Amino acid sequence: GWECVGRLDGHSQRVCALEAAGGWVASGSADESIRVWSAGDWRCVHALCEHDDAVMALQHVGSFLVSGSCDQTIGVWETESWRCVRRLRGHSGSVLALAATSRYLFSSSQDRSIRVWDMTQNWACTDCKEEHDDAVTILAASEDVAISSGDDGGMCLWETGRRLLRTSRRQLDGPLAALCLGGQDTTALVAMGSFAGRVAVSRLVL
Repeated sequence: GWECVGRLDGHSQRVCALEAAGGWVASGSADESIRVWSAGDWRCVHALCEHDDAVMALQHVGSFLVSGSCDQTIGVWETESWRCVRRLRGHSGSVLALAATSRYLFSSSQDRSIRVWDMTQNWACTDCKEEHDDAVTILAASEDVAISSGDDGGMCLWETGRRLLRTSRRQLDGPLAALCLGGQDTTALVAMGSFAGRVAVSRLVL
C-alpha cells in the first residue's frame, strides 16, 4: 500500500508544480520560489529565488531543471550546482506549461503561443506557434509528437523537432484539467482528465 514518508514544509503559498529525478524532488510555488528537497531525509537543500512571480511549471531534462513562471520567463538551472545559468525570454504572458524531448524544450503561455527551444544551440528559440484561441495550459511530449491544450477547449497534435508541424486539431467539450502521454514503439496512449471528473484514454498510432 501507500505510505506517507515525508511532509515537506517551507513554501508560504500554494505549490503549483512538482518534478523529481534521482535523489531530489523540486517544488515550484506561488511564493516565487523553487525548493529542492533531498529524497530520503526530505530536507530542503536549496531554495531557488530568481523568479519574480509564481512558478507554474517544472521540467527535468538532462542535467537541467527548467522552470516556467508568471514573470513571463523560463529559468534553466544546473542540477549539479543549482545555479540559474540562463533565462529564456520571448513569451508575453505567464509561462504555464513545459515539456521536453532529449533535444527540444517546449513552453506554452497565457499569450496563446507555444515556443520551441533547442538545447543544443544555446537554448535558441527555433519556432513559435499560435494555434490556440486562449491560454495554452497543458503540454505533453515524446520524441515524436507533442500535444497541447488550452482554455479554448482545443487539443492540437504536433510533430516535434526544430519546428512544430501541426498534424491535427480536436475540439473538446471543454478545457482539460490534466493530460499525459505514454506508450512505446509506434503506439501512444493519451489520457485526458476533464474538469467534469471524467478521464478519457485515446490510442494514437504514430
